[in-house]
Amino acid sequence: MRAFNTKLKQKSLEDALLGLSSLLHLTVSNVGRCPPEELLRPCRCEYRSDNWQWITAKFTRFVCGEESEEDLRMQYVLNANRTREQFAFSSTRRLQIYFERLSENLGKLGWQKRFDEFVLQNSPISELPRNLFHDLTFYGVKFDNCPELTAVHPQAFQATEQFIEELYIRRTRLGNERWKLRDTFNAITSLTNLRSLYLIESGLQVVKKEILEAKKEPNSNQKSLLSSSPSPTTPSAR
Repeated sequence: MRAFNTKLKQKSLEDALLGLSSLLHLTVSNVGRCPPEELLRPCRCEYRSDNWQWITAKFTRFVCGEESEEDLRMQYVLNANRTREQFAFSSTRRLQIYFERLSENLGKLGWQKRFDEFVLQNSPISELPRNLFHDLTFYGVKFDNCPELTAVHPQAFQATEQFIEELYIRRTRLGNERWKLRDTFNAITSLTNLRSLYLIESGLQVVKKEILEAKKEPNSNQKSLLSSSPSPTTPSAR
């Protein structure tokens, strides 16, 4: 990192920016714009602004899912003619198709496909399938209150895995069967630029040491990996 047109020494500039992992990518390389609303339904894109000293950053946040837990419960009622498994599977497939079509429509407009954050909330999806986001990329990904979510494909974040800096998973039922644990851990460890990991009431009873420890790389001191759950989470043996 080099400092240009500034009175700060290079080291001082680096120290000032170390705590800005969420701002740094935006100020350096990514100034995103929300696509037209009609392309995004039923999801939406919104802006969130953060201020840090002399820097004002505008973030783009993709939000999908129901507005509240009550809305999610209503969806179960409206789909009572199907089992929860059928409803969850169809919801997963609809989200996958949504990103495929959105990518195609953004491409026709010549619109950039990189955004700051994706949030899926109050959703009945059952799985994070392979390459969920198609060719859209995000720096932060959050799954909040997805009570049917039990599985993660090892290549779920395929297109965006090198960009994701924060992964947040809360109130899910991620499976602890050996193959499901393997796939979930492979998906998480594929995120080469991951700085923060939050597992809160995720259903996982075991978290590998490899996930909790920063990789032995030159920039490993800039990573912060966290695990949180209502009950003690036991690191597995290597």
